[in-house]
Amino acid sequence: MLEFLCFVAALIVLAVVAFKLYCIRLGKSVPVIYTDRRTEFKATEFKEKSMTVACEMPYMNTGKVLCTMMDCFARVQLPQEQFKGVRILARVEREGERRDDGYFEAVLMPAQKGGKLIVTLDLEVQNDDVLETLLAMPDVNVDIFYQIVDKESLYIDKRRIVLTAREVREAIEAKGAMMDND
Repeated sequence: MLEFLCFVAALIVLAVVAFKLYCIRLGKSVPVIYTDRRTEFKATEFKEKSMTVACEMPYMNTGKVLCTMMDCFARVQLPQEQFKGVRILARVEREGERRDDGYFEAVLMPAQKGGKLIVTLDLEVQNDDVLETLLAMPDVNVDIFYQIVDKESLYIDKRRIVLTAREVREAIEAKGAMMDND
């Protein structure tokens, strides 16, 4: 009986080792969000006390096997202690899969394939001096978190982009130019 249990244990260990070697031979998934290739934030909507800006950035699985981006979301790093004049709400969507409910639908990422993510920021001014407040805004860090699942692991990674004061100013100037043309 003991010999049989040892034989079964050896088979299990052999199967695990064989599977690991198979996985190593297949390669890994290497999902990348190219924050350094993002477009400038541009205004997409103006309201009485708010402005919406958005940018695009490519993503790609540069590895050899499929993975899944299960979730992707943005967290704005602008505490009230630093600047309380604007509240910023953020969302991340895939190009061609725009949603208005804040939900990121999981996406399969085949090897050597990718797409574009769209980061949208709603800047809501908290007082009556909208123009002055937006022009006084500092640069704002926006962290992009994404959850990846592949054949071996599940993990969350983070990248950072920055909404610059210059981009906000240029969006406001573009609005003025649009109004001059009306």
